[in-house]
Amino acid sequence: MINTRIFASFTAIISLVAFWTNTSFAQNASDGFKGDVNGVVGRVAIDTSGSVYIAGQLFTSVNGVSKSHLARLNRDGTLDTTYNPNPNSTLQGIAVSGSKLVVVGGFSSIGGGASGGIARLNYDGTNDGAFTASISGAGALAVDTSARVVVGGHFTTVGGLPRNRLVRFNANGSVDPTFAPDVDSAVFGIAIQPDGKVLIAGQFNNVNGQPRWRFARLNVDGSLDNTFNVNAAYPGSNGTTYSIHVQADGKIIVCGGFSRFGDPNITRSNIVRLNPNGTVDNSFSPNFGSATYDARIQPDGKILVVGLFTTVNGANAQRIVRLNMNGTVDTGFVGSAGDTILDVDLQPDGKMVIVGSFTSVNGFPSINRIANLYPDGRLNTDTNTTVLGSPPATMLSLGNGMTLLGGGFTSVGGAARQGMARVGWTGANDSAFANPQLTGWVYSLAVQQDGNYLAGGDFTSAGGTPQAKLARITPSGSIDGSFAPTFDTSGWVNAIAVQGDGKIVIGGGFTTVNGVSKGRIARLNATGSLDSSFTATADFYVDVIAIQSDGKIVIGGAFENVNGSPRAGIARLNANGTLDTSFNPVLNGIVRELLDIKIDKNGKILIAGAFTGVNGNARTNIARLNADGSFDASFINPNLDGAVHNIAETVLGTIYISGNFENVGGAPHAKIALLNTDGSVNPQFANTTANDKILAMTLRRDGKIMVGGYFTAINGQGRGQFAAISYPQPVIYDLQVTNDRIRWYRWWYAPEVTRVVFERSTDGVNYVPLGSGSRTAGNWDLNIPNANATGFIRARGYHGDHSDRGSFTEQVQYVAKASPKAVPFDFDGDGKTDVGIFRPGPAEWWYRRSSDGQVPALQFGTSTDAIAPVDYTGDGKSDVAFFRPTTGEWFILRSEDGSFYSFPFGGAGDTPVPADYDGDGKGDVAVFRSTNNTWYIQRSSDLGVSIITFGASGDLPVTADYDGDGKSDIGIFRPGPGEWWYLRSSDGGNRAFQFGTSTDRTVVGDYTGDGKADAAFFRPTTGEWFILRSEDGSFYSFPFGGAGDTPVPGDYDGDGKTDAAVFRPSSATWFMLGSTSGTQIIPFGAATDRPIPNAFVR
Repeated sequence: MINTRIFASFTAIISLVAFWTNTSFAQNASDGFKGDVNGVVGRVAIDTSGSVYIAGQLFTSVNGVSKSHLARLNRDGTLDTTYNPNPNSTLQGIAVSGSKLVVVGGFSSIGGGASGGIARLNYDGTNDGAFTASISGAGALAVDTSARVVVGGHFTTVGGLPRNRLVRFNANGSVDPTFAPDVDSAVFGIAIQPDGKVLIAGQFNNVNGQPRWRFARLNVDGSLDNTFNVNAAYPGSNGTTYSIHVQADGKIIVCGGFSRFGDPNITRSNIVRLNPNGTVDNSFSPNFGSATYDARIQPDGKILVVGLFTTVNGANAQRIVRLNMNGTVDTGFVGSAGDTILDVDLQPDGKMVIVGSFTSVNGFPSINRIANLYPDGRLNTDTNTTVLGSPPATMLSLGNGMTLLGGGFTSVGGAARQGMARVGWTGANDSAFANPQLTGWVYSLAVQQDGNYLAGGDFTSAGGTPQAKLARITPSGSIDGSFAPTFDTSGWVNAIAVQGDGKIVIGGGFTTVNGVSKGRIARLNATGSLDSSFTATADFYVDVIAIQSDGKIVIGGAFENVNGSPRAGIARLNANGTLDTSFNPVLNGIVRELLDIKIDKNGKILIAGAFTGVNGNARTNIARLNADGSFDASFINPNLDGAVHNIAETVLGTIYISGNFENVGGAPHAKIALLNTDGSVNPQFANTTANDKILAMTLRRDGKIMVGGYFTAINGQGRGQFAAISYPQPVIYDLQVTNDRIRWYRWWYAPEVTRVVFERSTDGVNYVPLGSGSRTAGNWDLNIPNANATGFIRARGYHGDHSDRGSFTEQVQYVAKASPKAVPFDFDGDGKTDVGIFRPGPAEWWYRRSSDGQVPALQFGTSTDAIAPVDYTGDGKSDVAFFRPTTGEWFILRSEDGSFYSFPFGGAGDTPVPADYDGDGKGDVAVFRSTNNTWYIQRSSDLGVSIITFGASGDLPVTADYDGDGKSDIGIFRPGPGEWWYLRSSDGGNRAFQFGTSTDRTVVGDYTGDGKADAAFFRPTTGEWFILRSEDGSFYSFPFGGAGDTPVPGDYDGDGKTDAAVFRPSSATWFMLGSTSGTQIIPFGAATDRPIPNAFVR
């Protein structure tokens, strides 16, 4: 039985800060996931810090330590020995709720307190005594946004109350008396939709007395959701369903062991996807050979599926697979397991944890019942790639988890790779990147905007042909022969930085470029030709280049003069290569050389290398400068006894350093250490030692520290010049998209970035830039209209400086924009009603676009036509349209392209009542025939016709969505007694009430913004508005307008609420009372014009 959990909000991290801040963790070159369990694990849940909770019925030992039924692991798989809830019996289900954990099972004691089969645990594992629930026979659970707990299982009573297989507990543990659905057999899976509706899976056949085969959707109050389409002839699945997962677009994934779902004639092999309205999504049809137990929907929209299966679509797929959004298999995912996987969850850094009964994963033996996979499905095991020849001297992290290596090596991971290689998540050589054959040393690497790589160094050939010092390599590893700058034979390239305009700044030991004299620094055009406008020169070699946000260029090295002016080891150039004379820090020491420069988030400059002071202030080998080059005294002297070659900064502000030192701050930290923001040694980073110099370091997106150098061991573990060092504190990312903003949250030990670019894609492959992010506290924002348009958003952050050349990290989020509730008379699709008129004489339409104030005009129809503008095509814009009463014809002018179509529907004397009756987002043509009180509706979803008799002689049609189910309801206003009658589409029930008088004008709309239409009228004699609230049946009134005004209700300010408004013919003036924007007064039209938003006022 698989339960569905609600993933906690990232705000829950706040409550975990104290724990993480005061806890020390060991980092290790044995960087793989360490979990090992001696019995089947049935459940896994991961909180926002990355901690891993596991639960089950059979295990008694975790990582060799006695732990029965429930344990917590750190994100690297080591056991959290501080967590000891010690349940006295089995667990069936777990769900993270903020910083707490809700558990169900067969226990009677847990967390030091008595609990009858259900408990809520504090973060430290103690029992939250404020939650007093008790239950027996429970297995599935989910927690809603109000901390209420929905529990499913085999039970029929809870706390002495009848509750058949499903119950909801309030946040204090009491049984919710308002929620009492009746399910006739076991519930195995629960999911709670964002709107609070409850999805259930299991073995049942009936819910609340209605046929629902093993799947159902309930309203918040536990009643059956009758708006959810169910095939009455085949209402569900022919086999057990286990879990449910709701996509960003509202579609629903159901996992189980079935072959039919919703239709006896169509095969659905163990998984199905439903549309938000409950119909089967026929575009999604993977064929699993056996049962699926659980799934997870990744932020990028792809779907991880686990279970018992060994094939998908007839091809080998051992118990885990990743599907693309269309249901096809993602062939880039390589995970597999030797036995059943029961559950899976995602870590905040993009990796995933699987649990079950397996003892091997991806062919690796002794991976016992829990494993951690990288995003590509490879096993997170120890990185132990051997580099032969000379070591890596430079590294870059790529956004997809790959790492570029450059150095003097000849072999990486047993494959021939000369000078340059690309390795994957596990450190294994990437065979898709061919041997570039760079014969000699590579000292610097860069990534161009088009994805090509640049390698600089002291090599003499590339790809088997002569090409020295600098080469461009494609992502496949081939050499781009069109890029071939030349250098003096005794020179070399140490540093590369790619500017935002694509030009390439290089530094090193060269004296000529393309035959032109250039003293150790030059700038190339993207083609490799020399940029002659850049005139900088240095008297000795340049080791490092960093580009600032203003385009200025900071250089470091062993030089004493730049552009003929004294500059000891560091200088700043203007964008054109001239010396920035305002910037003049001085490095002190007998041997002065700068090896690394990083621009931090505040614009300050971290410098590292070999020096003893800055501007006369004692600072050994690392220091921080203010943006103007002055010495930053707030960064204390860490007292290193050897050179620092590399710096890497985290979001938290901590700073990794590596090089050739033995001690930091008087304590042993051989070759690598972690500093706090002020330069002091971070005590949480326990002593990690390399037995020889580290030349290269980069921080990967998952927080692992990749290092290369002359070492053969780290912490006594053999490593052949390359290693990954794990650090179990959290690395957290979250990409959030709203209507007008993209925000990238990044926390803790994620790599710090100096700039962020946001991009959008419609296919997840080809991206176009949206703009650069601006830093807001620890986050990056981009404010743009329609940010949440359906598609893929990619955030890409660059480390270290403002160039395009460096390491970067990225996150992709699939965004599904909710279909907006149709705004009446919105011709430009901006979510606001537009002021507009129909001029009967010439049959002209004029409207003022609220988006830009422009006024389109067109001729369409005749003076006797009845205007009927709604969104017939579903593009979010109202279409100009009319009904011709004399012939019963409809004429619709498409908003997309200005073409029109016409057709007959109705007859002479009919009243047009177009609206979205079937809930598909498109207006349906419809008429009310007063002669027989009959409604005729042509559904746009299937072109079928509904014929419904409702009303009496003299009634006026007032269609609207009164019950909030997304479908318009048939309704009438009976003028004589002032009565309203409407037929609810959600359940077929009708409602009647008295509200108004015979001379009042109906102005139905959602004035309160609750998603339901409010009955309302305008009293022409007094200019008063009367609104009957749909929430509670109370009413309110107010004056707005005067005698002779024409009511024109609409949502003029786009806040989701209908606004009172009138058109005053005497002055051709519009008065709108915006519920958010206040009063607007706009002259528009003429006295004889017919205001368009009055079209359906009766």
